[in-house]
Amino acid sequence: MAPGPLKGMFAFALWDSQKQELLLVRDRMGVKPLYYYADNSRLVFSSEIRPLLKSGFVPHEMSYNAVLDFFSFQSMGTGETIVKGVNQVPPGGYIRISTTTFEAGLYWDITNTREEFDFNDEKEIQKKVFSLLTSAVQRRMVGDVPIGAFYLEELTQVLW
Repeated sequence: MAPGPLKGMFAFALWDSQKQELLLVRDRMGVKPLYYYADNSRLVFSSEIRPLLKSGFVPHEMSYNAVLDFFSFQSMGTGETIVKGVNQVPPGGYIRISTTTFEAGLYWDITNTREEFDFNDEKEIQKKVFSLLTSAVQRRMVGDVPIGAFYLEELTQVLW
């Protein structure tokens, strides 16, 4: 079973001592990085590649395929990195590891839409955008310190 609908920017590891398994999870849009290296005897992970290299467990070997991808497409979209064997948990992805299993999957995919929406109805589009923006702002207004915000009347007039 994959994790539920998590929102926000995060990358975390969760150890379940009862099941004896580790869960690595990355935010839906891939804002926070999560790199890992696994071989037959160990797994190391970090939010940066440098600590993986400094661990002494990751071979200091370049991935020529990743370099070719970078020079061809100006990115390495496969989850591969420039260090051979070091990969990224994909955006909206998770990895579940135990002594017997290694499962990778997605808990969220931007291409999966759950609701039908009429993009030809301008008023419905305006209502939906306003609803989504309001919801996004309300989620971010939670804090333990006072929060300041600006309201731009011109932007509202352009959108509506």
